Formats: sequence, C-alpha cells, structure tokens
Amino acid sequence: MDFLTTAYTSLRDKLRNRVRTMIPDATAADDVLQEAFYKLWAKKYEPMSLKEAEALLARSVRNQSIDTIRVTRQKVPIQGNELQTFPQFEKKEQLRIVEAIIDRELTDTQRYIIRRKEYEGMDIQTVAAELGMEEAAVRVQLSRARKKIREIYNREEKW
Repeated sequence: MDFLTTAYTSLRDKLRNRVRTMIPDATAADDVLQEAFYKLWAKKYEPMSLKEAEALLARSVRNQSIDTIRVTRQKVPIQGNELQTFPQFEKKEQLRIVEAIIDRELTDTQRYIIRRKEYEGMDIQTVAAELGMEEAAVRVQLSRARKKIREIYNREEKW
C-alpha cells in the first residue's frame, strides 16, 4: 500500500490550511504542498505506516513553507517610490542593536566571554583558562549575558 499518497490525499486540505497561516497566497500554498509531496515521492522512501507518512508529510510541508518564505524575503520587489525593507539591512540593524546592548549593559566579564565565545569562536575551556575561572562559572556568565541581551533586545523591539 502507498501510505505516502494516501496520507497526502487525506490530509491535503488540513495541510493547505496550515500552510495558509504562513503563506497567505493560495497559489503559493498549493505550490508548497505539491513541492513537499514531490520531494518525498522522488526520494522513493516508503513509510511503514500511515501515521509515519502523515508525520513525514507534515514536517516536509512545514520545512518547504519556511524555505519558500526565506526565498520570498530575499526577492523584494521595488515598485514605484515605495519604501521597501530589505532583510540584509534588517540583519545589520539587529546586529548593531545587539552590539550596543553588549557594550552598554553587560559586565566587563560577560562582555569578554561573549566576544571570545560568540565572535571569535573560542571554546569554554580556553576562555575559562584566560580568565582564571571554572568552566561552570564561565557557562553561567555566558548564559546570563545571553539572557540579558535577549530581554533588552525584545524590550527595545517593542518600541
């Protein structure tokens, strides 16, 4: 029995509604469904049960929806004199805000740990050795720094 095709035909409307919550355009939503099903079908993987096929299909449709949204955001049409938002500029602005938060809100130790770990890619052991701290203490400071950055960033985003 072809569980994948059976799952697709029985869940099509439900999956379409789920996609429409992320992608309002009906045609694009149908394209996402078809593309997700085709990718699974082309792999020639045969699920062992209807439940497995449904789960596989749901995950594939979700991932395909996210991929479609990402591609759409990269292709922003410019029409007339409208002001458009470009994701690459939004990312730079987000990074600028995070760096400002790091500079003004974190302790010197937290700032050092964030810069060494996140920007330079050092491991916890090396950072701990440089600071003369226990690895656990460095992890705690890193966690607190990340939490503070998140909280302040989210608070500033609401403005």
